[in-house]
Parts: sequence; C-alpha cells; structure tokens
Amino acid sequence: PFQTTFYLHHVIAQEANMKRLAALFTCLLLSMVLSSPAHAGDREDVLVAVNAYNASMRDGNTDVYVNSVLPGYIIYNGGGALLNYNPPANRSGIQTAFDAGTRFNIQHRHQEVALYGDTAILTAYEQSTTILADGTSTAGRPFRTTMVWVKQGGTWKMAHQHQSPLLPPSP
Repeated sequence: PFQTTFYLHHVIAQEANMKRLAALFTCLLLSMVLSSPAHAGDREDVLVAVNAYNASMRDGNTDVYVNSVLPGYIIYNGGGALLNYNPPANRSGIQTAFDAGTRFNIQHRHQEVALYGDTAILTAYEQSTTILADGTSTAGRPFRTTMVWVKQGGTWKMAHQHQSPLLPPSP
C-alpha cells in the first residue's frame, strides 16, 4: 500500500510537472509569435512592392513609380554619381523619359529581405538594361543594391537605395 501510494503521488507529480512545462512552452511560443514586430507575409509583400517598382520602370508607369517611394527618397547610384533625389520631386524628369519611350528593365538576383518591424532591408544583385524608343538597348554593369523599405498605412514604400558596382575578385 505504501509503495503504491508513493508511486501514484510520483506519477501525479510528474504529470503536473509535464503540464506546467507544456504550459510554459506554450506561453513562450505565444509570446514569441505575438511580440514579433513583423507580420506574416511582410517578406512577400516587400518582394511584391519591389517587383511593382521594377515593372513601373519597365512599363513606363510614372504613377506606380512615384507611388512606390516615400517623399524624400534618395539613391546613391552605382555609377559613382553624387546623391540623387528622386520622385516625387523628379516626377517630370522620369515622365519625360517615359514619354520619349525610354524604359528600364531591372532584374534582381539573390534577393534577401531582413525585417525590422515596419522597416525592411532588401539586398540583391541588380542588372539593368536601358531600352530606348528605337528599340536599341544598353546593358548596364551589374550592381550590388541595398533598398530600405518602410511600411506606412499597410503599404511598403522605398525610402533609400544604395548601389555599388559588382566587380570581379582581385587576384
């Protein structure tokens, strides 16, 4: 009787400990999920925004281009030029280029998105081709690009972009 009673208390105590451990694990898991600053689908939403931006350059869609970036958006382009302020301040410049038939085919490879709440940093290798109205095209040199995207009102918009030439390794 004593051993049976002791055994039953031991089993009950183990079950209680397992339930506490399961409850602790559940609380820990829920706190990790609920306290995460990024929401499910944000990575995919950033990639959709990047693709829309690239498509606007390829299709000559000034409205999508301008609406893809925040006011004050700036870019350090890979050609080594000084800081470049772009739309919406440069809307007329890009519209003039699009009206003349100029298009830009931008392709990204090896895209990585890091999320920090309502901010995302996208890194990729970029290859772009400029296509003129007469159909001639010029491939630009490949770049490493970093884009900073900010989520405002549920929409991802680019705040900053930095490009640098992708050079072959030095011997």
